[in-house]
Amino acid sequence: MSEKRGLLFVRLDIPKEEAEGWNKWYNEVHVPDRTGLPGFLFAGRYTIVPGLPREYHTEGDAEYLAIYDMAGVNTLLEEPYKRVRAKDLSQPADSYEGKIFNLPN
Repeated sequence: MSEKRGLLFVRLDIPKEEAEGWNKWYNEVHVPDRTGLPGFLFAGRYTIVPGLPREYHTEGDAEYLAIYDMAGVNTLLEEPYKRVRAKDLSQPADSYEGKIFNLPN
């Protein structure tokens, strides 16, 4: 039996003062780092629509939702992804990678 496809959902908010730089980093570094790997089929990012009626969202919803479509959940356990993840985790604490991936527990 072949592995089932996997979806990774990430919700987050970005401080308004960092939005321009973060969006540039996300579009030019983060997404290409992943979509260039075997097993990553699609990456999409969405923003919440302001002013939606209550029945279409939950109070406190994150501003951004990223969806990564993968050939299988094991994509996250394979060496190419592990190398990208290690690169992210090695970045300084004040980098975008550091702010996202080195969050305190």
